[in-house]
Amino acid sequence: MVLHDLRHPERSVIAIANGHVTGRKIGSPLIAAPLQDIGIKAVLESTNTSSEVISNYISRTRDGRTLKSTSVIFRDSKGKPRAGLCINLDLTEFSNASKLLGDICTDQQKMEPREVGVHQKKDYPPPEDMALTIKGVIDDAISSIRVPIHLADKSQKMDALSIMHERGLFLIKGGIEYAAGALGVSRFTVYNYLKELQFQRRPDNSFMPNHRSRR
Repeated sequence: MVLHDLRHPERSVIAIANGHVTGRKIGSPLIAAPLQDIGIKAVLESTNTSSEVISNYISRTRDGRTLKSTSVIFRDSKGKPRAGLCINLDLTEFSNASKLLGDICTDQQKMEPREVGVHQKKDYPPPEDMALTIKGVIDDAISSIRVPIHLADKSQKMDALSIMHERGLFLIKGGIEYAAGALGVSRFTVYNYLKELQFQRRPDNSFMPNHRSRR
């Protein structure tokens, strides 16, 4: 369970229990959240003026474990997100138990040996290190376009920017500059690409897409 102060996304975690599940600690940034965390999407996109609950969605840790997550976003009277409460349940042991029961109950006379609970770890940086976490987000986005960045065309760089946005990079101060350096373009080019992707500036200088976003 983790409590976020969304007014300070660069150090949003202000309380956490069982931080070993996601590798975070007090002071970790919002972008250190599990992969495919749609709670961040709610922070970026929703225009609700009341609190909202996003329940029982699947996210993943950086070493490949599956989580069942629930996020509660608390907003002020103007609809601006102020706090977030997230609960992440590690499904590894439940999955292992399900596989074991399946093996026990199978009608096969000879069962193939299998390793339970073994995951292939990807080389991700510790989420509590801000600079390395930002690098991890950017590296993920760039690797998704499957070409070396110096060979990427405009549309591929825009696709990478869209992924960075979805991971919450532009909620972090300096996110534009980090993205520009990684893509080999100027910060003004990044602004122009985001404009073409139909991202709109919020008053706090973060970004959100309008309903005509291409993704």
